[in-house]
Order: sequence, then structure tokens, then C-alpha cells
Amino acid sequence: MKIPALVLTVLLVMSLVACGGSGGNVPSGGGSSEVSSEAGSGVSSSEESGEAQPESESETSSEASSVSPGGASSSTAAGPASQGNESVSSQAQSRDTQVEDMKTNIVVFGDFRLVPNREGSTERQKRLYQRYKEVGEKYNCTFQNKTTLPCQVLVQFDYNIMRKDPTVDIFCLRMDQDMAFKSEQYLYDLSKVLDVKAENFNRDIIEMYTDRKTGSVYAFAGYEFGPQSFIVFNKSIFDRCGVEYPYQYVKNNTWSYDKFLDLAQRITNNAGGVKGFYGIANDPAVSSFLFGFGGSLYYIDSGGKYRSGLSKPETVQGLQFIRDLNAKHKVTKLPEIGVPEAAINNFEAGSVAMAYITADQLPLLQNMGDDYGIVPCPKMPGVKDWPNSMESCYVMVMPRNIDPERAKLVGKVFSEILKPLGTPEEQKRWIEEEYKNRCRDNESVEMLKLIGATGPRITNASVVAPRVYYSLMYNDLARALRGDNDLAVTLQEYDYIMQDDLNRINSGK
Repeated sequence: MKIPALVLTVLLVMSLVACGGSGGNVPSGGGSSEVSSEAGSGVSSSEESGEAQPESESETSSEASSVSPGGASSSTAAGPASQGNESVSSQAQSRDTQVEDMKTNIVVFGDFRLVPNREGSTERQKRLYQRYKEVGEKYNCTFQNKTTLPCQVLVQFDYNIMRKDPTVDIFCLRMDQDMAFKSEQYLYDLSKVLDVKAENFNRDIIEMYTDRKTGSVYAFAGYEFGPQSFIVFNKSIFDRCGVEYPYQYVKNNTWSYDKFLDLAQRITNNAGGVKGFYGIANDPAVSSFLFGFGGSLYYIDSGGKYRSGLSKPETVQGLQFIRDLNAKHKVTKLPEIGVPEAAINNFEAGSVAMAYITADQLPLLQNMGDDYGIVPCPKMPGVKDWPNSMESCYVMVMPRNIDPERAKLVGKVFSEILKPLGTPEEQKRWIEEEYKNRCRDNESVEMLKLIGATGPRITNASVVAPRVYYSLMYNDLARALRGDNDLAVTLQEYDYIMQDDLNRINSGK
């Protein structure tokens, strides 16, 4: 006897209710699950924290949660008891989630939390959360953010492209990871889906990732405000050695490289009878130091052409100073070549008194509490502004195998999301508010205001001159700055290499 479809449906639903089943668990792309928020935000995440946090590999590959406009929360994994009722639960779910299935789930993957998963406590976090909610409602979409370790971004990108499995719409990565991505063979031309001339996109990033010959654009980002690079110092080491904090020198505008070296030498040479500390953690990220001397790795001339800065006297003086810190003055603890994190790790471990870091590394010092202070990088008397550079910032790319219609939607969505949340003054005030949450030292907060008085200079040599950049990190230039190679000979060689890389950009190749 045939059972009418309506009766069968009723029986199935009654059976599901009797078993305590729920119709809210709907798998979404890439093995993740879509979860609606009571706040109806349209925002998603794979973490409970509002900060950018790396996951373990197992957490990254297993599951993530997402939030969609106007719904209720549900779990991300079905228990063993549900395996025998797959057809029952799927039919019940199809009724309750018919509207949700029509939403587009935009997946973002990277080692930085682009999508907030909750409203947050600061004004900036609240506005950003609201922006995602409004854009999600306007375009009928949800957002899913998977954060992971930097190396896993490359693995997932390879999986998407090489296996033709387009489960991720946006990859968010640091510019110093970009060498694996910078190819039209792998990246979608964003000029097809974005108004790349719009003011909400960072012009420096757009220009760096534009193919001058074809006009294709392969990466985009919003604007960053506030301090991005600075010196941190360990208060306990300074106190034990009887060395004054450098705040006073910044306030009276005498924070020079001579003062910087003097503090490092006194600590390294056992000031106060205290032994076992180094003055400085050596780091290959040198741009802010060079700016303090008035130099740079490269520059753009009056005709708009890229030129090598390695032969400029100011640049040579800055690089010589960095070399002398170790080779001559012996005040640095040398990290292993090719391990950029070693400098900040040595500082956090308490073996060095000072270190150069970037803003995104501040969370790594959370275990130090308020035992560290912040001051700008030093500068020469003739240099006007305190150095404030971005060795690397986060950029967004789309994989080339993304569906063109989907790419149009993603382009529209992020064009709106990256519109300014407020005026530049508000942006700076919000960032200062967030730094106050991390720095319980009021003087350090004042230092950050001084550093952020001018916008950061984006100085990523991995884009414009990759061979020089990687030599600074891993090869001949890194060894020259340690004192292992002859600096003058190495600079002469790499000045030629730098200009050769820049000529390719100048010619549009």
C-alpha cells in the first residue's frame, strides 16, 4: 500500500521530534557548518576570541562555524545516533533551512581574522561587526572566517588551485607570503570585479599588485592607520641594570641612534653588576631603521620610476649601523638565519632588553603583562617624523578558479565592507583605544600616538624586489648584517640585483 507523501512527511517529522532531533544543523562548503547568531549578524568565525588567533592544524582542517542574518544557534557536529536517521534529518532540515540554503556563504581563509565573530567591546569592533551585518543582509550572504597558521594558508591555496576545489573565496595573507601567489596563473584578475580606483582601497597595495603591462590587479586591501612598527623594551631588565627608560629622550626629541646604542651597551656590559642580558634582539626587518637615517631599500623618482636605494649614503649608513651592533659593539643576540620570529621570541623569553617589532606581534607579548614599554625607532636629527613602516600588511586575493558570477558578488561585498568605518581621526582614536587595552602603561600609549601621527609607509620589498628581500631574510645580506660577509661588496652586488628587479616593474614585465 502506498503511503501519501503528506502523511509520510508528518510521520517523519513526528519521529524526529520524538527522538529529540533538531533541524538546524546544515553542512556548508568545505566540511564546515553554518550557524546562525541570535544577534543576526551575518558574521562568522572558527574561534571564540575576537582577536586574530592561529589555530592548530587539526582545528583548522576539522570544522569552523559561521553566522548568518536572522536565525538561532545550532551545533557544528552530529552525534553517532544521527547516523541511522540521515534521510529523516535531511528531509526535516530541508524544510527549516530552505531560506538559509539560498544564502551565499562567503568563505575567507588566512592567518588573520578578517571577519569578526562577535560585536566586541571597542567602538571600532562594534562598527565593523555592524558593517558585516548590514552588508550580509543587503546581499543575502553569510561570512565564514577560517584562521590558521601561515604555512597552512599555502597548503589550502594549493588544494584549491591544484585540485580545482574552489571552496575558499578570499585568501587573506601577509605580503611576505605573496611569492607563492603572485602569478596570473593562480590569481583572479580583480579589476574585473572591483573598482580598484575607489578611495576605500589602499592605493599602495593596488599599485604593487598591478600588472603594468595588462592592467590586471591581483590583490587588494583597506587602509591601515596608527603605529605599525616600534621598539619594545623590557622594564624588568632596565630596572635590574639601573638603566633609565627611554621615554624621556623621545619627549625631548633626542632619541637618537647614539642614545639607543648607549642603552644597549650599558645593559650588555653588565650595568649594575647584572650579567647575562643582551641589549638588542637582532632582526632582519630593517626598513624603519633605514627611515630613521633617511634611507630606504628603494624609492620612486620624480618620473615615477622605481630606483634602488642600496647605494644611497643614508641607506649605507643605516645598514652599517645594524651590522656594527653585532660585529663591532657585540650588543645583539643573533637569531638563527631564516627564523624571523626568533627576535621577538628572545625578547619575550627575557634574554634581551630591546627589540624591533611590528603591531601585529604585540599579542605575542601578552604573557609579559605590563612589563614592557614602547618607544619609536630612533631617528637622526635631520629626520622629521618618527619612523612608522609596515614591513608587511595583510592583503586579499581570489583564486583564479572562482566562479565569475560568484567573484562579482564577492567583489561587491568587500568593496562595501572596506569603505571607511569613520573619519581618519576616528580611526586613529579607535586604534589608540585598542592599544590601551594591551598597554597598561600610559607612557607607552602616548608613544604610540607620536608614532601614529603620520600614516605608515608600506615597504614590502618582497613585492618589488623579491631577490633582495629574501637575501635580507635568509642569504648574503643577512650574513653581511651579522658581520659574516663584507657589507660593501655585498651591497654593490645587490644594488645591481635590486635595480634589475625594479626595471622589470618599470617596463611592465
